[in-house]
Formats: sequence, structure tokens, C-alpha cells
Amino acid sequence: MKTLIIIITHANTASAFIEAVKNMNIETDNKNLLAYDIQNTDEPKAACEKILGDINNKDTSKNTDHSVLFITDLIGSTPYNIAKQSCEAYKKTNTHHQSALITGLNLPMLLKILTYQHLPAPELAQKVCAAICDCIFYEA
Repeated sequence: MKTLIIIITHANTASAFIEAVKNMNIETDNKNLLAYDIQNTDEPKAACEKILGDINNKDTSKNTDHSVLFITDLIGSTPYNIAKQSCEAYKKTNTHHQSALITGLNLPMLLKILTYQHLPAPELAQKVCAAICDCIFYEA
């Protein structure tokens, strides 16, 4: 099992993260990675419905141990609200599947997520959140 990764961010940020990973020659499983660039003109309800539709198109209902990790950039923002609503709606309609939501997306975080994508979403989220502080460095 690989966790399905859903990136939901402002403007063209999600696409830029995917492009950065590709430019680093890091192999990704595109079947298990979806990116959504939320524009300020996007309707949140429609965006949420599209995301849930795309997840369902991944044929997850036939996979009993499927897991989805929603990632967004800024807590409290429109992309965050869309990610949160999508995650909550996914949990309600797929009670036998696992899901989680992480905020504060940055490139080191995404690399960790892709490295541990074989873990279920809740375990993956905990592992990434615990490790991400090691990716922050301050030099005076």
C-alpha cells in the first residue's frame, strides 16, 4: 500500500513543489500523488468536490487498506479550509480508510512524505511532523 498524497496550496505552489521534486530526479509514484493549485477565484465547495471525485477515480473503494494524506501550506487559509473539508468528507464517506491532514508544507517535508509514503496516513503524518524540525536550521 502507498498512501495517496493530496497537495492543496495557494496559486501555483503545488505544481511548483511537484516540479522541484522532478528536477531533483526523485522518483514519484504519480498514481499516488495529486496536486491542486487553488486560485483566489476558485469556489471552495467546487474544489472540494473535484478533489473527492479525483480520489474516487483512483478506485480507492476497492482497496480496503487505502490511505490518504492531505497536505496544505498555510493553516487557516482557503487551501487549508478546502483540505480540511476534503479530509473530513473523505473520512465520513470512507470509514474503513485512513486519512490525515498536515499544514506548513515545505520542500523538506514533501521529500520526507515521499520517502515514507508506504506508511498509512496517520502514521506518516506523525513521522513527518516529528522529523520536520530537524530540517530547520538557524545560523547567526
